Order: sequence, then structure tokens, then C-alpha cells
Amino acid sequence: MSSVEPEPLAPLPRLGLLSCAWGLVFLAGPGILGGAPSPLGVAGVGLWAFHARRRGRRAFACEWLAAGVFFALQLSWIRFIWWPAVPFGGLVLGLTAALAGVLLRRLTRILSLPAATALAWTSLECLRTLIPPPLGLGWLRVGHFALDLPLLAGSARVWGVEGLTFVLAALAGGLAELAARRRLTRGPALWAVGPLLAGLALAVALPAPETRAGPRLLLVQPAIAQERKRSAPFEEVFRASLDLTHEGLERLEREGRPAPELVCWGETMLRTLLVGRELEDAAGQVHFDPWAQITDEGIPEFLAGLGRLESLLLRYITAERTGALPSETWFLTGAEVLVREGEWARRTNAVVLYDAAGRRVGRALKRHLVPGAESLMGLENSPLLRGFVHELAGYVPDLLAGRETGILTLGGESREWRIAASVCFDNAFEDVYTDPVRETAVDLHLVVSNEAWYRGSFELDQMVAFSRLLALSTGRSVVRVANSGISCAIDPSGRELARLTAAGTDRDVSGTLEVHPPVPADPEERPPYVFLQPYLAWVLVLAGLVGGLISFRNSAPPAA
Repeated sequence: MSSVEPEPLAPLPRLGLLSCAWGLVFLAGPGILGGAPSPLGVAGVGLWAFHARRRGRRAFACEWLAAGVFFALQLSWIRFIWWPAVPFGGLVLGLTAALAGVLLRRLTRILSLPAATALAWTSLECLRTLIPPPLGLGWLRVGHFALDLPLLAGSARVWGVEGLTFVLAALAGGLAELAARRRLTRGPALWAVGPLLAGLALAVALPAPETRAGPRLLLVQPAIAQERKRSAPFEEVFRASLDLTHEGLERLEREGRPAPELVCWGETMLRTLLVGRELEDAAGQVHFDPWAQITDEGIPEFLAGLGRLESLLLRYITAERTGALPSETWFLTGAEVLVREGEWARRTNAVVLYDAAGRRVGRALKRHLVPGAESLMGLENSPLLRGFVHELAGYVPDLLAGRETGILTLGGESREWRIAASVCFDNAFEDVYTDPVRETAVDLHLVVSNEAWYRGSFELDQMVAFSRLLALSTGRSVVRVANSGISCAIDPSGRELARLTAAGTDRDVSGTLEVHPPVPADPEERPPYVFLQPYLAWVLVLAGLVGGLISFRNSAPPAA
């Protein structure tokens, strides 16, 4: 609890100083000063706490503006899709940061600065993860800055990114307290260092699970530019992936290495629309939305044509025509799949698995759709808005999200492997990865992605940072296969095992990568976080709200 009220801070100095604080947080992000996130972000949060604790005129507006600008910079890669989304993202996410400043000034009336900083920052960071996009987004959090501190990062197996954020924010609050008072008394010191010591103890007490060798995978990344992927004939894009698969398999054979158990392509790289099994005999029972321009009378021939095209493509991929895949190798790819929802046929973004004979044996649907790119959140029913989006993007974003993470079972030489499959944007959401591990035995996670949109920007490093922490917190390897982006494999300790590179770069490169990700020796073993994850963010948000309400006992209100 603060015994001396700090001097008020005028608007212009507040704006400048908080811009410096948020600038440090931005620079600490993945891909800005290096590939991995940096603990430099702790200094930024400390500088934020030191100045945001001070009341003053227009404090809320200044903090919203400073945070909004740097959130927009953090999401600046979105400009490659649609630039108005950049200021919108800054505006929305900056609001939660401004609210964190309000809460911090309240909490310092009842708590020490380290405790108030940890609770204010973490609770509002969690709040923006609980609000669905586009009004909320848990894209990059301070907890990710601990990734290259393995003795601390291991505690994510217990409290995930939420706990790591709390630890680093508490430490930052301790730095702010030290700067303000030139010393740390027992209480603030305990709050500043206690969570860190607890994190170190948890990381040691609960190490990464024991592992055994997993399946052999061949990742195929053709690095097709997004403009070409969207406009080129599908045969051209398909052939590029197929030829690259040939080259990778031939290289393995020349080197005397065994054939992979699974060949993996990236997001929507099987360039045709597939028909879900539940639709194959549904002619006359389902309908398409009017903007699909498919009449009820034309549905049977449309579905039959899609089925014929899928069979043709699979004959090229499997050994029947070209010998592309060895007889024992299975095939996995991203594809759009038509599924049934009531009386309607809906498109989904999916991961599809084929066995060695070319039979489709499983699918997993993308759970979190990109607002504006894959979903209009019901606004597609407005002809005016639908027409505007179609004119801008060339299609209507009306995909259906999956309700759960799909589990694909790969038949291997020695055993079956259970793979939790996800797609691109899913990579930024913890529930996609904790839910399947909590509910069933899972050997590894596989992310199929397409990051060609972002032209080698630091968005690629952000995605890898998310994958590393997801591997840590679920105790499962994460394998990433992209059309273009960063294809890599990460073990259950968060350590990167392999990454596709060419000529010294991992950006927009074409090639194949063989990976052999380890899997838990006991697939039933689950770290505590997979059980705590559904509740942690809510508990922290509630704790911040309760703290703010209690602070109203102090009759002197802070400036907002």
C-alpha cells in the first residue's frame, strides 16, 4: 500500500513517458530485435507502472493513445491484408491498457506497487483474451517474454502464460517501487520476488514429461506468394507442392533414410473444395446460401464433380500414378471442406488426413476464424456489406468454425499416433491445445498454416513464440507446417528441434524438412495447466475487479 501519494503527472509528460514504456514492450516482442521475445519487456512494464500509478488530467486518454499506437505497431503486419484493421486493432487493444492504468491507480491504495502492477496488468491482459475477436485478442502477452528463461518458463506447465505474465509484471512493479523509493521494504520485496521464486520452484518440481521417439514427418513448404496462391490455376499450385514432395522423398532415399510415416502440406494447399462424408448422400436435403450461386437442382452434380476432382488429385499424390508417396506413407493437408449444419452446406477450413491408400480417414476443423477474412460474424446476411466485402476480397467470408479440436489418428509402423490438429490463427489460442490434452490421450500438436500474407514480417516470429509456449504448457511437441512462413518442430520443453531454412534465411523459403518430434512416454500424463487453463484468466480478471471495488473504501478517488 502506498503511504505517500505521488505527484500528479501532466498530460504531455505522461504521453511521452508512457510511449517510452510501450516502446520498450514493443521492442521486446518476437522478431523486432531478434527471433525470440526478450525480457526487455519487463523494463517497459516497470516504466509503465512507475508513471501510470500517478494520477493526473487526461490520464486515461493519454494511456489509451500511447498503448494504442504501439499495439497497432505490434499488429502492423495486418496491413498486408487490409490496412484499416491496424488502427482498429490499436484502438481496441489500447483500451484495455488504459483500463489497466485506472485499475493500477486504484490498487496502489490497498496494495504495494509490485502487487498492484501484477494484478492490474495481468487481469486486464486476461480480459482482452476472454473477449472474442475483433473486440479482444490474446495475441502477444508479457508472459511470452519469458520463453528464453527456461528455468522460469517451465512453470508454464502449471500456470501457463497467465502465470508468467503475473511473475514478470510483479518483478516490473518491484523495479518501479525501487525507482520510486530507492529501496524495497519487506512487503514489496516479497511481492516483487516471491512469484519469481515460486515460478522457479514449480519449473524444477514439474519438469517436462519423459518422451520417446514419435512419428517421422516430412513437412513441405512451397513458399507460394499469396497473390499467386489466390489467382493462379489450382493445378499450378498443386503441382508446385507435389514436385517439392517428390524432391524431399528422393533426397531421403539418396541419404539412405527411412520413408516418412506422414507427408504434411500447409493450410488449404489441396487446392479443391472437399465434400464432407455427411454430405455425400444429402442431395435434396441441404441448401447453399444464396451468395454461393448454387441452386438446389445443381447440388448433386456440384458435389459429384468435387468428389471426382478429389479422387484425381489423390491418385497423383499416392502411388497409383506417379509414385509420389511410398506405399506406407500417409498424407495430411489443409483444405476447405463442405460440412452439413442443419439444412445448410457450409465451408470450413480444415486439416484432412489420408491413409497410404489415399482414403480420407479424418478431419479437424479450424476453431477460431479470422474476423473479416473467414467470418463476418453474421453480417454476411447484409447484401450491402456482403457486396462491399466481395468487391474488396473477391469472396464472402462465411466459414463455419469447429466446436472442438480434431484428433487425427496416424497409423505408424510400431503404434498409432494421436495428433491434435489446428489451423493458423488457432495458434494464438490456448484452448485449442489444452482441451484435447485434457479430454483424451494426445501424442503431439500439428499446426497447418499459411503465412504468405505477411511477407516475412515479425508476425512469423510471433507465431513461433506462441507455439513454443503451447508446447511447454501442454507437455506436447508442436509441429508447424506452412505454405510460407516458418515450418519447424518444437519439443515439450519449448526447445526448437528443427527449422526449415535456405541460404541462411527462414523467410519465404521453399523446401522440405524432416522432423521426428518426441512424444510423451505416457500419453495419459498431463501437466496441471491443461486443467487450470479454462479458469485462470477468469480468476485473474475477477481478482482485479474485486481489488478495484475494495479500493473504493478510500474516499479520495483517483483521476481517470
